[in-house]
Amino acid sequence: MDYNVLIKTEHGENQFNIKCKNEKEQELYNQNPNRNMLTGHFEIEARKFSNDSIPHEIKQHLEQSRINKLTSYDNLLNAGLISEEFYELVNIDQNYFHAGAQTSIVVMNYILSEREKNILTEEQYTGLWEEAFKSYPVSNPNLMR
Repeated sequence: MDYNVLIKTEHGENQFNIKCKNEKEQELYNQNPNRNMLTGHFEIEARKFSNDSIPHEIKQHLEQSRINKLTSYDNLLNAGLISEEFYELVNIDQNYFHAGAQTSIVVMNYILSEREKNILTEEQYTGLWEEAFKSYPVSNPNLMR
């Protein structure tokens, strides 16, 4: 596919535009907070749930966050404005992003355990760690897409 990328460094917002066949898809995708290194790394998402003490609730909160972020894409898909393939890529991206947030919660608890300030027990955070990597292995070829 051909892309026409316009970069405007003098503007604070909308510093770049992508003109192509799937322009709306690209525009929406580039608005995701996890696309911006200042606000979108795993730890920002993980912080929202770092005081939760029940692993099941942590997973529920992360899943709800993932679902909320996909709602705009669901609407565009249902309206026929984005392709199934693009939706699949966004879905994979959000799955791995939220798995990364889950592992960040684990890392926070591991680090805090040395000072006995962890929220989760070692058994709980170890279970969350293992589950994240089993559910979303880094060897999955779709991750590279």
